[in-house]
Amino acid sequence: EKLSEQFIKVAQDLDVLDPKTPEDIYKSHLAETGGFSRRRDTGGAQVDSARANLASTFVNAFVNAGFGKDKLMTPDSEWLYKNKDHGMMSAAASLGSILLWNVEEGLTQIDKFLYSNEEYVKAGAALAVGILSSGVRNDADPALALLSEHVEGDSHIMKCAACTGLGIAYAGSAREDVMELLIPVIEQTEGGPTGFMEAALAGLALGMV
Repeated sequence: EKLSEQFIKVAQDLDVLDPKTPEDIYKSHLAETGGFSRRRDTGGAQVDSARANLASTFVNAFVNAGFGKDKLMTPDSEWLYKNKDHGMMSAAASLGSILLWNVEEGLTQIDKFLYSNEEYVKAGAALAVGILSSGVRNDADPALALLSEHVEGDSHIMKCAACTGLGIAYAGSAREDVMELLIPVIEQTEGGPTGFMEAALAGLALGMV
C-alpha cells in the first residue's frame, strides 16, 4: 500500500513529477514530417483523428504512469469525449496507469465513470480499476468488489473488461476466489463469437492470476 507513496517520493527527488504531454514526447515541432505529427489542413489548423487521439492517450498514460496527474485526463473529462468507442474505453482505462498504485485516491477519480451512460466508458473504468490495483494488496479488495458483479453480469463489453481487469489486478496472486469467479466464464458453451471472446479473456486472466 506504500508503493505509490514511495514512487512519488523518488519522482520528487529526481524532479520528474511535472506532468508531460504527448507533444513533449513526439517533438513534432522539430520536424514538419514527424512520424507522430498530426495532419494539418490548408489553414494550418490541427485536425484531430481517432488514430492520433488513441496514440496520444497511450503515450500520455505511459509517460505519466504512477505520477497521479497529467494534462489530458485528470484535469477534467474533456479528452475522454474526443474519442469514440474503443478510443473512449482506452482513455478511461488510461486513468488506471496515471493513478497507478494509489488505490484510495485513484478509485475516487475512477468511480464516477463506472456509472456512465456510455458502455465503453464504463468498460474503460473497469480496466482502470484493475490497472490501478496491479501489484497492490489491499484488505478491502476493491478490485474484486467492484469487478465481480460485471463478470457475472449480462453486458458483453463489461464482462470482457472486468475479466481482464481482474487478471491485471491479481496477477501472480494465485487467489482461489478470483479463479473461481473466472472459471465459469471459461466453461460457458453458449454465446457464439461474443461468448468465445469472453471465455478467451477470462482464460487469459486466469493464467495471469
